[in-house]
Amino acid sequence: MRRFPLVIAIAALCGSPGCPEGEAIPGFRTGDALPHDDEDLGPEAGGDALHGDIEDRDVEGESSLPEGVAPDTAVPPDGPEPDAAVVPDATKPDAAPTDTPVVPDTATPETAQPDAATTETAQPDTIAPPDPGSCTPACDGRQCGPDGCGGQCGTCKPGRTCTEAGACVCTPHAMSACCSLGRCWFDGCGQVESAIEPCPYGCADDKCKTQCLPSCSGKQCGPDGCGGQCGTCKPGRTCTAAGACVCTPHVMSACCSLGRCWFDGCGQVESAIEPCPYGCADDKCKPPCTPSCGGKQCGPDGCGGQCGACTGGKTCSAAGQCVGCTPDCANRECGGDGCGGGCGTCPTGETCTAGQCIDPGTCTGLPQSWGPIGATATMSIPGTAAVYQARCFDYTGDGKGDNGLASLASLGGMGFDINALIQQGIDSGTLSMLFDFDGVKDFVNAPAFPLSGLRGRPSGGTWLLDPDSYDGNCTPLIGFQNATIKSKALAAGPGFFILVMPLGGGTMSFALDRARMSGTVTSGGAAGVALASGVIGGLLSQDALDAALSGAQGQCDGPNQPAFCQYLDFVPMFLQMDIDTDNDGVADSMAVCFEVTLSPATVSGYF
Repeated sequence: MRRFPLVIAIAALCGSPGCPEGEAIPGFRTGDALPHDDEDLGPEAGGDALHGDIEDRDVEGESSLPEGVAPDTAVPPDGPEPDAAVVPDATKPDAAPTDTPVVPDTATPETAQPDAATTETAQPDTIAPPDPGSCTPACDGRQCGPDGCGGQCGTCKPGRTCTEAGACVCTPHAMSACCSLGRCWFDGCGQVESAIEPCPYGCADDKCKTQCLPSCSGKQCGPDGCGGQCGTCKPGRTCTAAGACVCTPHVMSACCSLGRCWFDGCGQVESAIEPCPYGCADDKCKPPCTPSCGGKQCGPDGCGGQCGACTGGKTCSAAGQCVGCTPDCANRECGGDGCGGGCGTCPTGETCTAGQCIDPGTCTGLPQSWGPIGATATMSIPGTAAVYQARCFDYTGDGKGDNGLASLASLGGMGFDINALIQQGIDSGTLSMLFDFDGVKDFVNAPAFPLSGLRGRPSGGTWLLDPDSYDGNCTPLIGFQNATIKSKALAAGPGFFILVMPLGGGTMSFALDRARMSGTVTSGGAAGVALASGVIGGLLSQDALDAALSGAQGQCDGPNQPAFCQYLDFVPMFLQMDIDTDNDGVADSMAVCFEVTLSPATVSGYF
């Protein structure tokens, strides 16, 4: 059995294309015995076994030995172990000399050719490639993936993955990053999938911060670096990236001395938008206008100018004529008469407020009964010119209603919604005002009666009054002495009116002069009074405004500052005097106007 590998190796060499024609094995002649060092081995020495092994490995019954070498006479020398191919050594004595180099054969028994004389090599069957024209791509309903013909139905955008069904979907868990929840997984479309972990101290660079110390040095506002804020800016101001509160630019446009101008959030003029040669009204330039002063000595010329000014103590009438001044002290105990004179002085210890002498002492005989009551249900400042000119009272004699608070009502976009604050005060009971229709029986037509204003708050379906609604003489601080109702139309005034306005956690009290009230009574009786389309107006003097602002500032000087203190500084910018009450050419008062409604109410006592 040790000779079998040698025989196979020789057969492989002779069967290769490199063997010379007519020579089975390089260096050997056909019929020569193979060289060996031992004696020839006969059948009894194992020849039959060798023959048997060879026969077992014949291909289609043919011998694996080279042509001319008989199985019984091929005696290989003792050599390598089985399965190692042995090539005859050309240096041995029996080897025939040759010029052809002997190359070791690496062929294994499995690769040996059955016949060394056979030079043809069997070729594997060749399978023809499919005809491209015989395949129809199947891409209906598919965005991506194979089309069944070796091509693709499409490719997905970056961040999306193709499913087996051929749909492009956002690749899940494409990346992690900081999010509002801490650290989150994001899909390939940039959408948050789920939280990885919370970050109590904040997150940066996809890592939770271990701890956080707020940093607000030199900052008025903006983030503190730990998820909090270093402060907030007052309404009308904007926080910069550096943490400074600055006036918000271009907050609103309005008429100015230059025509129409931009105003910043602090109420300051920034720049002109356009000139208005014929004047400006309601943030609009007036169209070309021809002054009309025919026969007029004074008063408006119809184009924003004046036809003249009165002197010598005379005043301008509605007809544009300078006439002698008529003192006006109706329902006034003190203060000016409108012509440079006075209506009286108050006794020692009393103060003149809106033409009335007020005793700051405590009333010792508070009233215990009241007439039918109407409580304020709504109150607001009309901010549109078309509305207040048609609804408010006329204090200039031009036939149009006046309202100097209109600009204040326009600040809702700056975070200071005065009408919302007023209504909140009414709904919460902190700005409740009751009107006592003392002695009225007929609410369709009622002769002159005193209409008083009282402060109160709701309590269990009824109302309790504030004792401070009365002065030291037990007289209501708010009152109209000659109110009437004609065909359900209420008309009251002139009189005095102390208006308390809410300002975000505090109040501001205005004493109105020449106050008036109107409206339509919709119902009235012992259960109370309802009023629709109500209007309350009056004049706020510069002195009264200064006193109101001083009182409000006093609330901001304490340790517990109301919220309105942050925007108190710019409120006066929108409270400008617009009425000249003494005709000296200088505006000294401001017309104010409120729209109100009343709902029925009853009073059960005091709080």
